[in-house]
Amino acid sequence: MTIKDKHVLTFWFSKLENLTASRGQPVSSGELARHVGQSRSTAKKYLLRLMGEGAVTSFQVRYPNGLLGQIYAPTTEGY
Repeated sequence: MTIKDKHVLTFWFSKLENLTASRGQPVSSGELARHVGQSRSTAKKYLLRLMGEGAVTSFQVRYPNGLLGQIYAPTTEGY
């Protein structure tokens, strides 16, 4: 992993940590994307990379309209 990759992942992890702390619950990739000002696919790409590093965990949820979705939360180990 390059230094640039480490900085980018640290940025996304800190934004996820701030957002989940302010809301008090895990968030979707779309909510994180709006918070950061990026696209949902970009947020999801970095969330998946953070999951691979063990810094983020995901949960499957069923929304009131019946659709399934993923929400993400930082792990206690951090990044």
